[in-house]
Amino acid sequence: MDQTVSVFPKNKFQEIHVGIREFKGNDLVDIRIWTVAQGADQMVPTAKGVTINVHLLPQLLKALQDAEKIIKENFNNLDSSKKGEASLPEKKEE
Repeated sequence: MDQTVSVFPKNKFQEIHVGIREFKGNDLVDIRIWTVAQGADQMVPTAKGVTINVHLLPQLLKALQDAEKIIKENFNNLDSSKKGEASLPEKKEE
């Protein structure tokens, strides 16, 4: 099974693709950066990314939820409406 689940901008030149892939009989979650190749009009996958077995997805989701919780506790202005911006929000004053 090869299915793209989500695509969202990383910055002006790159996108993050999330997909489900099959490789050598293993079902995998693939999170990969795609970019425009020199002289091309279409996006191509890069070597930058992570591929994990689908059985590890619950652990990945928990780790991302934990990271989100820490970010919300320690930063102001967590604004997901800023599409394509990969910078962290301002740190809370203590």
